[in-house]
Amino acid sequence: MYQMTGKVRFSETDEQGRLKLGSIMNYMQDCVMLHCESIGVS
Repeated sequence: MYQMTGKVRFSETDEQGRLKLGSIMNYMQDCVMLHCESIGVS
């Protein structure tokens, strides 16, 4: 399984400090792209 680390920015959270759905999707898309690059699929 591919893993990535990073910091969540305040602009990606709602008023209760939870990650917004759109931000979750962006993180997932970034992770998929980085995984594909790491295994040589583009």
